[in-house]
Amino acid sequence: MTKAYDSVQVVIGVSTGDVENEGTAEIVAELNAEDNGSPSDYIEGTQYFVRLYKGASIQSVISFSNFGGVGISQRNVSEDVEDELIAFTGSATASLNKMLWGDITLTPVGIVYTKNGVVVTPTIIKTQGNRTLTADQEIWGIYLASYKTQWDKYWFNANRQGTMLIVFVGDTEA
Repeated sequence: MTKAYDSVQVVIGVSTGDVENEGTAEIVAELNAEDNGSPSDYIEGTQYFVRLYKGASIQSVISFSNFGGVGISQRNVSEDVEDELIAFTGSATASLNKMLWGDITLTPVGIVYTKNGVVVTPTIIKTQGNRTLTADQEIWGIYLASYKTQWDKYWFNANRQGTMLIVFVGDTEA
C-alpha cells in the first residue's frame, strides 16, 4: 500500500561553487507539474521527474538524496519558451527564467529608456548557455522573449514518508 506524505515536501538544492564562470556555471532545477501529472501529494514508491537546466560551463553533475533515489533519465531535452517577460530595471542586465540554448527573439513592450529617461534602442547581447542578457547601457524596459532552451530529465522516488532532499552539484571540470 502506498501512503501520501503528511506534508508535501520535496526540497531541491543546487551548487556549482564556480564564481569565476558566473552565469555559464549556473544550474537551475525545476519540478514541472506537467512532467509529473500535477500531483497534489508525492506518493512513496512512485517515480517523479525534475528538470535540470545547466549553464555552458557545466561539464558534469552529480545527484543525491537523503533517502529514496535520484538519477538521470534523459539528456538534452529541447524546449521552446514562448512570450516570457524580461525586465531591465535601470541596469544593463536582466535574466531569462531558463538557460538560452538556441535562437531568441526579443520584442520591446512599449518604449525603452536609458537610466536617465531618454528613449533608446539598445543592443542586447545574448550568450548561449546563460540566463543573463546584457544591454550596451543601463536601461529601463520590458521585453517579450521567445527562445530555445534545453534540460536534463532526472527521476526521483521516495521509499518512505517525509521531507526528501534532492541535491544537484555541477562541476566545471571535465
